[in-house]
Amino acid sequence: MPGERGSWTAGPRAAQERGAADLQAGRFHWRVSRPPVEPLQRPGDTCYSVKDPSVVYYQGRWHLFCPIRGKQRSHQIEYLTFPDWDHTAQADRHVLAVHDGFFCAPQVFYFRPHAKWHLICQASDDAWDPKYGAAYATTDHLADGVSSLAAPSNVHPDRRRCA
Repeated sequence: MPGERGSWTAGPRAAQERGAADLQAGRFHWRVSRPPVEPLQRPGDTCYSVKDPSVVYYQGRWHLFCPIRGKQRSHQIEYLTFPDWDHTAQADRHVLAVHDGFFCAPQVFYFRPHAKWHLICQASDDAWDPKYGAAYATTDHLADGVSSLAAPSNVHPDRRRCA
């Protein structure tokens, strides 16, 4: 129950009690800051949003993979790297050029048994049946992921036989 000892740690006891009373009365308060990462306007394409990032901290830098939505291409993945969250506006940014089609919803992780970084995502390919599905791409080196990331492969290439 809000206000009970040990359940809130956001400030002095009086502030906690006011907060609990506000919540119980249905009054909600919050502060909003600017987004930590905003769309980058590139020549030739108006970018509308940056969303659903996969974030990894590795070798003293943040590595962020996120879908971006643009007027010319609706689903693509952008890679950003920066030393700390106060410097996202100065981040190195690159649209991943490993896939020309629908390419979004990245999740990035290191898989020790293969000694590789994996990017799992949603993608499309006219050669796949069905056309849309889960895909993966790998790289040995996260920091140069934009240049060494393999083209995405279908996670279930024989999906019709699995049905």
